[in-house]
Amino acid sequence: MLAQSESITQTPVQYLGGDTPALATENGTLAAGENLPARAVLGRIAASGKFVLCNPEAKDGSELAVGVLVHAANAVADTPIQIYKGGNFLADGLTWHSSLNTIDKRRAAFDGTGIVIK
Repeated sequence: MLAQSESITQTPVQYLGGDTPALATENGTLAAGENLPARAVLGRIAASGKFVLCNPEAKDGSELAVGVLVHAANAVADTPIQIYKGGNFLADGLTWHSSLNTIDKRRAAFDGTGIVIK
């Protein structure tokens, strides 16, 4: 419990880059073994339809960015999640695979999706 003179100050992470396109969400399943923070960039494994951190070096479908994780999730087993499938996001407000390390790569990762990166 906080004493009367104590307070907690949290600085919110800015991650929205604008309101066009509008935020859109969908439900999905995070693959077992993934432990991801909120706003991690996700790819979808083609064979299972489950989401994992997007890895451009993968060859299973998850090399394509398809969404952004809404809430942090630690998937000890397959775990229900909600993802943003549309919206306007600030690149520095998201968690990316280490190989997506420039703004051009980050923007290109979402080509053809409903997500815009600034």
